[in-house]
Amino acid sequence: MSIDHLDPSRAIRDFSRFAGSVPGFLPASSGRFAPACDIEARDEDHFTIRLAVPGYTRDELDINIQDRLLSVSAGNSTDLSTDTRILHKGIVSGAFKRSFVLAKHVEITGAELENGILTIELDRTVPEALKPRTIAIGEPVGAA
Repeated sequence: MSIDHLDPSRAIRDFSRFAGSVPGFLPASSGRFAPACDIEARDEDHFTIRLAVPGYTRDELDINIQDRLLSVSAGNSTDLSTDTRILHKGIVSGAFKRSFVLAKHVEITGAELENGILTIELDRTVPEALKPRTIAIGEPVGAA
C-alpha cells in the first residue's frame, strides 16, 4: 500500500489545479473567466484557498463538494440598468465556475466572504491507521 498521499508536497500538488499550468490544478470548468486565486499551505495539514470575487454577494456564490471535487460558482454579479454605458470595463464579472480537486482526507472547515475575497479553509485529517510509524524489530506489528 502506498502512503505517498501523506507527503505535504504531494497534498498541495493534488490539492487543486490552476488553469492547467501548475501540477494538480484544474482549469475553470465554465463561464467567461475564472477568478484569480491563491492557495496557501499554513502547515502540512491546513490549507486556505482565496478567490478574488469583487462585486459578488454571499447569495450569488455557491460552494459545492462532490467526490473530492470542490467547485465555486456564481451567476452574473453586474446588475446595470439598460441606460448604463460602460466606457471602460476593467472589473471582470459574469458567470463562472472554478473547480479544485482535493487530496484524500481533506475537508472544508469554513468559508467567509470579506472585501471581495472568498476564503475557504481546509484541513487534512489522516486516519491514524494510514499515518507512517516505526516498527521496532522483534515487536509484533499490531502492538503499539
